Amino acid sequence: MILSNIILINGYRTGYPTLPAGIGYIAQAIEDAGFNYDVCDVNLQTHDQILQIIINSNPKYVGLGTMTYEVEKNYHLLASIHNLKPNIKIVLGGPQAIAAGEKIFQECHAVDIVVQGEGEESIVKILQGIELYKIPGVMTRDSHEVAIINKFLNVDSISFPKYNKFDLDKYGKTMQIASSRGCVYQCSFCGAPKFLGNKWRPFRLERMIEEFKYWYVKGYRNFYFSDSLFALNKKRVIDFCAYIVASNYKESSFTADGFRADHLDYEILQHMRRANFNSITIGVESVNDDTLRFFRKGESFSQIDEAISIADALGFNITVYLIIGAPEEAYNDAYKSIQYPKKYKNIVSAIYSKLMPILGTPYYDYAIEHKLVFDSTLYYPKIEAYGTNEKYNSYNAVENMWNSLYPIIEKTSRFLLIRNNIKKELNYNAFNNLSVNVLNILTYISSNRTIFKILCALIHIAKLIKLNRVFNLRKHNILNT
Repeated sequence: MILSNIILINGYRTGYPTLPAGIGYIAQAIEDAGFNYDVCDVNLQTHDQILQIIINSNPKYVGLGTMTYEVEKNYHLLASIHNLKPNIKIVLGGPQAIAAGEKIFQECHAVDIVVQGEGEESIVKILQGIELYKIPGVMTRDSHEVAIINKFLNVDSISFPKYNKFDLDKYGKTMQIASSRGCVYQCSFCGAPKFLGNKWRPFRLERMIEEFKYWYVKGYRNFYFSDSLFALNKKRVIDFCAYIVASNYKESSFTADGFRADHLDYEILQHMRRANFNSITIGVESVNDDTLRFFRKGESFSQIDEAISIADALGFNITVYLIIGAPEEAYNDAYKSIQYPKKYKNIVSAIYSKLMPILGTPYYDYAIEHKLVFDSTLYYPKIEAYGTNEKYNSYNAVENMWNSLYPIIEKTSRFLLIRNNIKKELNYNAFNNLSVNVLNILTYISSNRTIFKILCALIHIAKLIKLNRVFNLRKHNILNT
């Protein structure tokens, strides 16, 4: 058995298997440099199984990338590894490493090395044995500081991940592609500029096409672009779509995250639909302009609504992000935000989040300054979307707003799920042009399971009647010819 120089662990965050592109990029850099490695995933292996892999492989290093979400679980896993194999050097990276910095050494005594910033070059230098203080972005327990600031990488120098050591069958049939890094905006609830860089660094069109074709040849037909700002350069997206159409990749379908409404207009959305982009996710956050200004969105609600209106008319499946609990947000405004997805029939789901002061975001500093968090200890939420925090659950105005509206959030989420199922059933039976008002009425009716079954039966009957009329009309035309 060939022993690994390093074992990379995809840590706790989602609770279900999601292809970890960040770990994939690190793994590819290690592979390109000629070092051996292995990969573990807490969503695919138990705590004990990961420990057994480490015992068998006995690597020199263990590397883990972590978000702030669920970080305490990751700390616990690393502590178990350290207790089992104290000679293994533990390297921590990811957004939490950037946000918490040297405080990580106080929070998790198992961590030996922290890599702040993108880790492709830093991890290779660590494996090469270069003195740690000479490696950009590296902080050690002894130094407690970064000797050389880690500059954000030139993305053209980075190989896309091939996932050679990953059990890809366990991650579903959709391939994730990250075609850019960084964010030029300063939304108060988001840490992307701090974690990914405040300069947008897109991969070249040729690189996007190369990565797509690589996975297409391997049998993938569903692709998910996970960029923070997929469409900042409209021409790049349109050119990619034109290539897909011209090359006749009709079997492929695409989903894209990270859309701002002010990047979307009819032209780009039309090109995307022609290239079989079927699903998009748009950050709405709120229907109230005062709340959007507090969030530093740099968009008005009318801009957001216009973009969603176009996407809805073109038939995209739309997911929207909404945030509840901005300071001084009125109950009625929050209620309107929750109800907003009902306005368009092709909004298939909404991700509702409680506004939380996440370390590394501007809102964290605001919350500390305005005493919205009673303890300045690092504030680590437990779940990403529904941001509960059992450890620091202070019942301030945000908590009260969230708790009072959460039953409505759950009810609206169920409504969207039922409506989407009804729409699919209607489309299957050739009823494609019902208005959103009719769909909403049918959804309200169908919230009762018995009525829903009756409705489905009526739809089938209506289809049979429709087909029978068409058949009789054709028969009549033939006989009179």
